[in-house]
Amino acid sequence: MATVIRKVLDYAARPLSEFNKFEAIDILETLQNTSRDNQDEKREFYRLVYQTARRKADLPKEHFQALVLRLLGDKDHT
Repeated sequence: MATVIRKVLDYAARPLSEFNKFEAIDILETLQNTSRDNQDEKREFYRLVYQTARRKADLPKEHFQALVLRLLGDKDHT
């Protein structure tokens, strides 16, 4: 799980010109599926992160990038 979380956070920390929100959504989907398959205790949280990101895909790229970082980068969720 930590590997997938690190992957999405590293991706979201890229310069805006290298960030694609649909690639970020794909990584979040991988996180959701991996947590579900491994019966991770936070699988419902990761499902909500993925669903939130999908619903917010129409945001401007810089706002979407900030959203992803807020959803997964907050120390309170670790």
